[in-house]
Amino acid sequence: MKEKDNLHLNTINESVKRLWHITNLDDGLNEIIYTSTQITKTDLGTFQFYNSTKKSLKIVANKGLSNQFIIHFKHTYSGDDTVCGCAFSQRKQVVIGNVIINENFKEHHKIFNADNIKSVQSTPLFNRNGLPIAIVSTHSSSVDYFDEESLSRMQLYARFAEYFIERMKELEQTIKYNVSLEKKVKERTEQLTNALKNAYKLNKIKSKFLSIASHELKTPLSSILSSIYLIEQYNKNEHAESRNKHLKRIEGNIKNLLTVIDDFLSIEKIEIQKIGIKKKYFNLFELIENITDELKLISKYNQSIFFSSKGNGMIYSDEKIASNLITNLLSNAIKYSEENIFINACKTGSTFKIEIKDSGIGIPSEDKKYIFNSYFRATNASGVKGTGLGLNIVKKYIEILGGTINFKSNENFGTTFYLKLPEN
Repeated sequence: MKEKDNLHLNTINESVKRLWHITNLDDGLNEIIYTSTQITKTDLGTFQFYNSTKKSLKIVANKGLSNQFIIHFKHTYSGDDTVCGCAFSQRKQVVIGNVIINENFKEHHKIFNADNIKSVQSTPLFNRNGLPIAIVSTHSSSVDYFDEESLSRMQLYARFAEYFIERMKELEQTIKYNVSLEKKVKERTEQLTNALKNAYKLNKIKSKFLSIASHELKTPLSSILSSIYLIEQYNKNEHAESRNKHLKRIEGNIKNLLTVIDDFLSIEKIEIQKIGIKKKYFNLFELIENITDELKLISKYNQSIFFSSKGNGMIYSDEKIASNLITNLLSNAIKYSEENIFINACKTGSTFKIEIKDSGIGIPSEDKKYIFNSYFRATNASGVKGTGLGLNIVKKYIEILGGTINFKSNENFGTTFYLKLPEN
């Protein structure tokens, strides 16, 4: 008897050593089932975890049992009359010496007979707070098979199995924490990287802004100061023509300054989403015609603007924003072209289509993909005044109105912009 006890104790010790080195829960559960059947001298066993949400015991590992048995007992209520349910609710080891004659097992007799099971023992496992968390059961084909020694060994081994389960939970929590920590580190790294990129981008934009602002503001201001100085010199009646010439020059430069300032203010309002949309009904074609008539006054010598429209021009939109984007595009056409400009507008279905065509310097192929970027100026536009904000503002304005903008351009052969605006 003593030799058998030592043999079983060695079996437990060897299993504990293996469990110590196992870091996978499934492998550990299979080890527990294997050793439990060895020390209770059976060939069949199950390991059930308690599911607190469903209040049931779920088989998560087994040895030697049929699929039919596993499916039948896959989920066992933790408070029912089955041997594992009783072991859980009573929080102690429970043995059924003959399941076939036990009244509580009537509905399960067929399943037990199929696997030739006559007696069962179920031993609960507890957490550190003394609450049952799992059940280890072994099954025998003999009636009254389990003796006190094997049951005592099972209870002893259950304590080591508990330690393994607790260690796996701690390992799982550590892994989850590490994964969560890695995720947070990755997120913070990405945020920092994006912040640095944005800061770099902002610095580039600021540098570009200062460069453009200093040039676009300084040049007309210098011209104004120069004109004022010259006007002071022309203080006689015969100098009236020269005075008027410089007054016109001052007026033109002030308009240029206002345009630059308006561009900067517009882009800022759009960026911080302070552009308010005020929709109303108005005639889009009449608006374009009025803008065309106004801009004819600043068109170049021998440069004409031709406007044609077809259909009903009534639209429900923001008149101010529509006016700004048409003015911007038409001003660009005047600025970058020496020849005539054509504007065609029509309504197709519920969409307004507008084409603004010039025969100017065009856009180089390599610059086309950047043309709507803020502060971008085409490589062939260096000799023409501008902030590089006009087309960026236009694109954002038309997007605000729910429309689209496209263009076709060939360097030295002009550009055509195609606008589409919804009826409402």
